Amino acid sequence: MAIETSTPHGSVALGRGDALLEVVAPPQPRRHNLDLISAMDILSHRHGVATKDISEIYVSVGPGSFTGLRIAVATARMLALATGARLVGIPTAAVLAHRAPLDSRHLAVCLNRKRDHYHITTFQRRAETWEHDGEPVLGTLDDLLAAAPRPLAVLANPAPEGSPPGSDADVIWLPPEMGVPTAEAAWHLGRVQARSGQFIEPPTLLPLYARPPEAVTLWAQRKREHKPH
Repeated sequence: MAIETSTPHGSVALGRGDALLEVVAPPQPRRHNLDLISAMDILSHRHGVATKDISEIYVSVGPGSFTGLRIAVATARMLALATGARLVGIPTAAVLAHRAPLDSRHLAVCLNRKRDHYHITTFQRRAETWEHDGEPVLGTLDDLLAAAPRPLAVLANPAPEGSPPGSDADVIWLPPEMGVPTAEAAWHLGRVQARSGQFIEPPTLLPLYARPPEAVTLWAQRKREHKPH
C-alpha cells in the first residue's frame, strides 16, 4: 500500500506483487485525519485484503503539509508495528519527478514555497528515469536558474505568482497540474526500493520538512526574546 498526503489532495494506492490494483482519492481535501484510514479500509475490502495481509507500506514523506505528513507517517508506523509490514519512505520530490517527462537532461522540483524560497531538489536524467543530483537546498527560483545546468525542466508547487522568472530558451516550466503528487507514483517508486531491499525501521520513518514548523520558529524566537541578560 502507498500513502500520499503531502498536499491537501491525498490518495492511497494498493497493489499485489508488481501489479497496481487501484488508487483511491478521498472526496474532500484537507481531511487526512478523517479520511486516510477509511480510504485504506475501502481499498482493502474491495480487493479482499485484511490489514494483516499488507506486507509493505510506501509513504511519501515530504516536504509538504505538516499535518498531512505527520498523519501519514504515524499511520504507517502504527500499522508496521501492529502487523510487521515493512516500510519504505520516499521523498515527495521523487514522487513528482516520477511524473515528469524525460524531455530535458535536468529537472528541478521546487516545493513548499515560503517568502519566495523553495525546497529545491535537482535530478539528472539517467536512461528512462530521474536520479537525484545532489542534496536538496532552500533557495529562490532566481538562485536555481543562476546555478542549474541546462537544458532544465522546472516543476514548482505552488507555482510562482505571475510570469516565471527568466527567459532562457533552455528552461521549460512544467504545467502546475503536474505538481500534485500521487499515491500511484509513490507506489511505483516504493516497489523499486522494496525490490532492492531499501526498507527502514518504523522509528526511523520521519516526515521530511523543508523548514521547522511556524509554531516551533515562533517559540524559539520568544524564548530568545525573554531570555534574561
